[in-house]
Amino acid sequence: MFSVPPSPGASCRECVGLTVGSHFVRPAVPTRTCEDLRLNDSHAEILRALGRQDYVCIGAGMEGTVFAAPDQSTGDIVKIWHRRDRSQLELLKRFYDSFAHRLADLKVPSIFEVQVVSGLSITVERRHVGSPLRGNEDPDATTASARAVEATGFVLEVMSLAASEEMKALPILDETTRLWTSESWVVSLLSAIERRLKCFRSQLIKEVPDLSSVEKRTQAFVQSRADVPLSLIHGDLCPPNILVDDSLTPLAVLDFGFMSTLGDPVFDASITSAIFNMYGPHARSIDDQLVAAFSRRLGYDAEDMLCYRSVYSLLTSNAYDVNGRDGHYEWCVDMLNRPDVREALARFG
Repeated sequence: MFSVPPSPGASCRECVGLTVGSHFVRPAVPTRTCEDLRLNDSHAEILRALGRQDYVCIGAGMEGTVFAAPDQSTGDIVKIWHRRDRSQLELLKRFYDSFAHRLADLKVPSIFEVQVVSGLSITVERRHVGSPLRGNEDPDATTASARAVEATGFVLEVMSLAASEEMKALPILDETTRLWTSESWVVSLLSAIERRLKCFRSQLIKEVPDLSSVEKRTQAFVQSRADVPLSLIHGDLCPPNILVDDSLTPLAVLDFGFMSTLGDPVFDASITSAIFNMYGPHARSIDDQLVAAFSRRLGYDAEDMLCYRSVYSLLTSNAYDVNGRDGHYEWCVDMLNRPDVREALARFG
């Protein structure tokens, strides 16, 4: 999960400190790499304090940096977090522990320790085997590979069978309190949409002139989901967050936290389809391919999946930049204006 500092001039206090998941956003600030961070003195000091001075950087994002033994001789990794505090990471640990054994053979992150060293929060976590899933080996392909679609569908199916009250614990996006503000998925989701639009309505309405109509139809759609079965939703299930073996069998699911909660699994299938190839030249054809595939496999209504695009876009439009000057904002605006999303919403008013 990556985060960026709030943009200068952010006017809404509730919207400061926003985070964004690891799908392929266009960074508003330069993304730091392992090479950039290799000689970071504070990181070297932390690794020495943990007795892991030989660890090297294996991944770096805007929210943190990951280190591991270069020869994979140990079963752990060290994450140094740039923005999260100890209490937030303790909450994330409890969240992972609540479903660690509920996902069949799929592994999920396991946090062994949460510490504060030299003023930075760190976690020591299990190191999982596997390689990040790739949608297609050919970057110019107009569709995702059948095996990649199968692997992703399998993960969605397994998660749709897991449910517990503990899954309600995490906040979403930048918020400091959990999504579940009531005992109802519908009421909690509608409240979150209201909070986000309180901050960002004035921006969105410039790009979506009939925003009020879109909002009302989206609210009506959400209200129609009152009686659906709920399960674990990831909220950011893009290919890099699925580790697979050489045959593309899923081994682990990573990087929960952006919008992870107990909720409608149709939401997760919808967003997974949309962000699988979020900014690629053939994003739309791959999106359509996955909507059809997950609809067949999981029995979800394709129009319900499209309606959840409006929910996601209203919630996350400014998740990366409070001033809406990034690719994610543009993507959300495009989604809110997309004809098939509008047609799906037309059923609700």
